[in-house]
Amino acid sequence: MQYLGVEPKYNSSEEEYVDVEIPDVTGMSKSDAGIAIDESGLEVKFSGESDLIVDQIPKAHTRVTQGSTVVLYTEGNKGNSFCCGAECCRKDAGGSKIQL
Repeated sequence: MQYLGVEPKYNSSEEEYVDVEIPDVTGMSKSDAGIAIDESGLEVKFSGESDLIVDQIPKAHTRVTQGSTVVLYTEGNKGNSFCCGAECCRKDAGGSKIQL
């Protein structure tokens, strides 16, 4: 009944299935981005040593199940040191898709 302005209430067994929207953390520092992702009820993994977040997977504003993992890429390191196994990550060092 959200269309009537009534917010849903969930019991403890239903909360694990609640969808949340991923915040846009590109341009943030690692620490600020980590806090924003954590406050959204999501897990975070970082790829790279730089402090500036330049990309994220899944993309901002995507709805995912609470507790899902968001991969944050830092400047100069996208796709080089962490692969979550998703199709979008399966590329070689030159950026070409890897045949599986």
